[in-house]
Amino acid sequence: MRVVLNEYPAWANLEYEAVRDWMESLNVNYKTKVVEMVFSFMNDKDIREVNLRFLNHDYPTDIITFQYNEGLYLRGEVFIGLESVIGNADRYNVSNSDELDRVMAHGFLHVIGYDDQSVSEKMVMREEEDKCLILRPLKI
Repeated sequence: MRVVLNEYPAWANLEYEAVRDWMESLNVNYKTKVVEMVFSFMNDKDIREVNLRFLNHDYPTDIITFQYNEGLYLRGEVFIGLESVIGNADRYNVSNSDELDRVMAHGFLHVIGYDDQSVSEKMVMREEEDKCLILRPLKI
């Protein structure tokens, strides 16, 4: 699987190989065929512009995910709002890097077809995020 990490923050301490291995392990665990995951990390201003342009939502968010089908294969493009991630980490009393990992897992899950529009879908998504986090390397 090809993984791209655009403009990731130094505090995230992301290692390309570890993220790629984690995403590949998710592919195996979920029996999916994601061939590429592109993660772009941005500030609130920039993710708000993406949210407005593509989803007609005029506010910043922690994540916007696009899934592209290529026959049997999937590609994901994930935009992550770092300021929102940090705010959520404070709200949920977790580290910034743990919250970032959760959001990255959330993006992968969207790419493979999980949704979180209803209350029941949100509950399933949270359970699956937890499963994804168990599969991550000790330090990504």
